[in-house]
Amino acid sequence: MYSQLLELTELPSGADQRAALVAAREARIADGWQADEIGPRCAQFFATRGGERVVVGIERDPTRKIHR
Repeated sequence: MYSQLLELTELPSGADQRAALVAAREARIADGWQADEIGPRCAQFFATRGGERVVVGIERDPTRKIHR
């Protein structure tokens, strides 16, 4: 099993995270991937193509402080 960051996109403050995840899923599908549905309370989905499986998700960077 491998665990390697393949891509990182920083979302601006206040971004619609759900819309970003849906757009990422649609882009994968358009590129020939089969993507699982995104659950109503999930911040990730799995996609497969040609024996390769990836997880695409939204995560908070633990090194960044949250300003309130």
